[in-house]
Amino acid sequence: MYQAALDNLKKRNGQNLARSTKEGVHTTGKMIFKMATRKKFFKDDPTKFAYIKKEQEVIVERNKEELALF
Repeated sequence: MYQAALDNLKKRNGQNLARSTKEGVHTTGKMIFKMATRKKFFKDDPTKFAYIKKEQEVIVERNKEELALF
C-alpha cells in the first residue's frame, strides 16, 4: 500500500510532482515508519523495499520546417 501511495503522488491534482518532492515525501515516510516500528506498532517497516519510480521521458519529433523557424 505504501508503494501504491508513492506511485499515486504523480497523479495529484492532474500535476506531476517533481522528483525531489516525491523523494522528500518518501524520506519523511521512512522516518515515520521507522519510529512506528521501533515503538512496536508494526513488525516490519513497509518502506524497506519501496522506491520512487523513474518517469519515462517522452521525445517528440518536430518537422524540419518548424525547426527552421527557430
